Amino acid sequence: GKVKLLIKYKFSQSHSLRSINAINVSDVGNYFQNKIDLINQNLGSKRLRSNEESIAVVSNFAVPYASAGRLENGSSVVIASIEVSEEDKELILEEFNLDKDILFVEDDYPMYKFPFNDRKEGLASSEPPLEQMEHYINTQHRLLHQYNSQDRSLDNIFMDTHGRRLTEKQQYGLDLIQAPEVWTTIESTNRPISPVKVCIIDTGYDYTHEDLPKDNITTTETLYGSALEDGDGHGTHCAGVIGAIGGNDAGVVGVNPDPTKFSFHIAKALNSQGVGTASTVIEAVHGCISSGSKVISMSLGGGPSSKIAEEMFLDAYDQGVLVFAASGNKGEPNKDYPASYPHVVSVGAVDDKGKRAPWSNYNDQVELMGPGEQIESTYPGNKYFSLSGTSMATPYGMFQCLVLRSLRQD
Repeated sequence: GKVKLLIKYKFSQSHSLRSINAINVSDVGNYFQNKIDLINQNLGSKRLRSNEESIAVVSNFAVPYASAGRLENGSSVVIASIEVSEEDKELILEEFNLDKDILFVEDDYPMYKFPFNDRKEGLASSEPPLEQMEHYINTQHRLLHQYNSQDRSLDNIFMDTHGRRLTEKQQYGLDLIQAPEVWTTIESTNRPISPVKVCIIDTGYDYTHEDLPKDNITTTETLYGSALEDGDGHGTHCAGVIGAIGGNDAGVVGVNPDPTKFSFHIAKALNSQGVGTASTVIEAVHGCISSGSKVISMSLGGGPSSKIAEEMFLDAYDQGVLVFAASGNKGEPNKDYPASYPHVVSVGAVDDKGKRAPWSNYNDQVELMGPGEQIESTYPGNKYFSLSGTSMATPYGMFQCLVLRSLRQD
């Protein structure tokens, strides 16, 4: 079998570190491929359990790390994902440990969207009855199955929840975070607004949706195709929570309903089943930073703590980028990542009464709570759908940051 590893290494080059984005990508790829070829040759002289090529490069990209400046002059940081024989993994790691340019080697572990909590046990007695939670779970699963396997007309998808087409519905979440009042107050002061680029790292974005912005959108693609297509729907739903257009007599209203006040950068790090890897998420984060995004929303998780990822988020923070991530939907005090890194804002979920949702993770890293229960938002194909989870709370939680960044003139 094969396993994927994540490698952070130094790339020696003559460019100034401040012009890292000008690095020739083919130079980086050739440099690392030559390194891998040498390691493969060394391995070939040793007893290997597998008969296949030992190491194959999956992806390889230079990254604009602030911490690159802490390396010696003429070096920059590169992240690579490689595929190795599981049988020969330990021997391959020994070879990597002998290479002074390789800084870290970790498993390229799976990452995934946070679905609604499927656990049916362990709820505290002070939480809603288990039957109520099962009702939410079963209703959502039934509707999702209907959406994915039957007629996708707008009327059909909302027949069980609304029985009508949405016409500019303002959700309870906007009232909880006082978004309309905030924008009204700002507009009354005539303070200038600087458009903020907001990055969403998720399953993609339905560019054709009637209720989502279409102008000034930039993208980062990884292994999963166009970022302006969303085979899952999760990314489009989160995008609507942030930026569903107001005043168009259609759909829902986002926390920032005026598309002239912000723009999206869409980074597709998860596939059409809502699954990716640490390397695709890391590549997406660097795409966000390179695009000029100042706010990043990640409604995903699932991985263990990673030194490579932790340093990446520290670098993002040092560059003035604030990252928000979902705390997780298991209703436990356990820490999930990336939300629990020190330089990431972890967001939990509350219901329409402002009470913590029973499935929302809680621990000493959760810094904000946002509306996350039964949130209606955009869905691919000019549809609208109601979902629950800390995934939905995360874009609500970043609202204050979005406002404050828009008021800065730098």
